[in-house]
Amino acid sequence: MSSSWATGATSTADGVLHPFFRERLALAPGAEGGFLAPAGPWQVPAGVQARDLVIDDPNQDARVGGVPVRLYTPSDDGSGPRPGLLWLHGGGFTDGSIEWGEAHAVAAELAARAGAVVVSVGYRLVDDDVVHPAPLHDVLAAWRWFGLNAARFGVGPVRHIGGASAGATLAAACTALLRDSGEPAPAGMLLAYGVFHCPPPAAGAHLEHQLEVLPEVLRHRPAAVLDMFRRYAGPLAALDASAVPGCADLRDLPPALLVACEYDDLRTSTDLYADQLAAAGVEVRTYLAPGVLHGHLNWFPSPTLPEVDRTIDVLAGALADPPVSGRPAPGPSPDLPEPTRDEGAAR
Repeated sequence: MSSSWATGATSTADGVLHPFFRERLALAPGAEGGFLAPAGPWQVPAGVQARDLVIDDPNQDARVGGVPVRLYTPSDDGSGPRPGLLWLHGGGFTDGSIEWGEAHAVAAELAARAGAVVVSVGYRLVDDDVVHPAPLHDVLAAWRWFGLNAARFGVGPVRHIGGASAGATLAAACTALLRDSGEPAPAGMLLAYGVFHCPPPAAGAHLEHQLEVLPEVLRHRPAAVLDMFRRYAGPLAALDASAVPGCADLRDLPPALLVACEYDDLRTSTDLYADQLAAAGVEVRTYLAPGVLHGHLNWFPSPTLPEVDRTIDVLAGALADPPVSGRPAPGPSPDLPEPTRDEGAAR
């Protein structure tokens, strides 16, 4: 079943790039204090506590020193167990961190707006020397750790997974692997401007014309996506459903919210993945963030760029909306250890 969320399906757009980005296009992308500068001041919402932890992974794929995570806990309103969310930043598997806007600000805002406990994962980044999906191993370890420790953080039986860009790709892949292994799976997926196919579907004439306003450095051409997946998962000939979510069996996956950016080559992958999920009988909701570029959540919530706030509200609404299907994750066994090393409070 497929349904639209907020402004509707990703096939609708107003075709107007937000003035904020029109001004930024005159600056060199990546320039210090220029193109990537925040749209305005932001701080962690009142009542939300952020704490850095390092989790231990007993699996053979564990990285030395454990996996860093940042735990966001909202004020206790006395309403009982809270929803949980494992959240993953983007960066093409080779960049990004839990300090990025789409990690730190989004996680903190979702904790405040949805009353959810959010765990942001500092998964391993990859380079040419890594030929296996190391980030995915870290995400799986973080999901299992979250399940074992959910009760300690006041989280009930409903836990979601989500992410932005490459983080959305990891979230979708992780969910399919958990289903296949029979492990407790997420109750829902929150997937913001991910890439679910390698290569993604080509842009149609209308979208291609619309994207001509962007400089080449802001385009996501098929060759760049192929190289991204090669770095992440090894030789392209060896890519399989564990790395490319659109290649997986999508039956019996939990409900999904998919967010796309209007000015983004990769929105074609979101469109196709939404259609694939719906065809597999998965409840799908879609939201098109109008007038913004890929990665717009990195610019932090600000009145200057109101779409960041609107997109976060859509994500928060999905967290608050009980899942229609899927398998809620059970609580932890009381005799399991607590594999956590506290690294102190986050900034």
